[in-house]
Amino acid sequence: MTKINKKGKIIIRITGGVTTLVKCYINLDFNDKECIVDAILNGLEKSHDYFTSNRTITKNGREGERWNYINEEVKSTLSDKFEVYLCQRKIWGIILIYDKETRCLYSLMKDKRLRELREDIKSNRMHYAIVLATCVNSHFQYEVQDQMTFIDENDSLYYEKLEESFSDITKCISGDIDKYTMITFTNKNEELISISGRVVSPSLDNIHKEDWSYLIKPKYDVVINEILGDISLDDDTDEDIEVPRSEERRV
Repeated sequence: MTKINKKGKIIIRITGGVTTLVKCYINLDFNDKECIVDAILNGLEKSHDYFTSNRTITKNGREGERWNYINEEVKSTLSDKFEVYLCQRKIWGIILIYDKETRCLYSLMKDKRLRELREDIKSNRMHYAIVLATCVNSHFQYEVQDQMTFIDENDSLYYEKLEESFSDITKCISGDIDKYTMITFTNKNEELISISGRVVSPSLDNIHKEDWSYLIKPKYDVVINEILGDISLDDDTDEDIEVPRSEERRV
């Protein structure tokens, strides 16, 4: 598959077999990855604080509230090299993260949702992730999967809808987009379990994947660091640092 994208015009050709144009990787340094992981952690933690202080008999809308805090933390935490855009998809708002230096675009998604999309690509082919992967990542090297048969070279209506959807999704982004990467994660309530970065094909298969779970800070590390950060020690002090018993048990 090859793609030409000039001044918003999208032209995609299916060539079949294996493309051999460009191998890819994720253009983020350690600090950027750590910052994103920490922002998601903080967003989950703040949503927990909100739920704890605003208890209700029903839990409607809790998932959306988690996303609100995650998106806000990402927007407020990332450095100036990134621009964070709001993309409204029907009643659901998502954020897109644009790296001005590398011209890479990132989005956030739950691993569970990614699995759902992969299972029914044809019915979801105008989903923002599939549109971005189709229009941006088709020049990377990957093996064309059987699922790619949902694209018909002669389906002019599909390409018109694809172009329209891509233009709508990216209308606020200031520069060209050279790569689209999904940041996917799994959480259990307000605890982050795993997180990965994925450059994906139009069928959302992994072209390149990195596991970032090693960047997830255990809660007791955060608590101990906060305690120690509040204690100032002179060089000649002999005083012991006392950690509350509840924290001793957690360590």
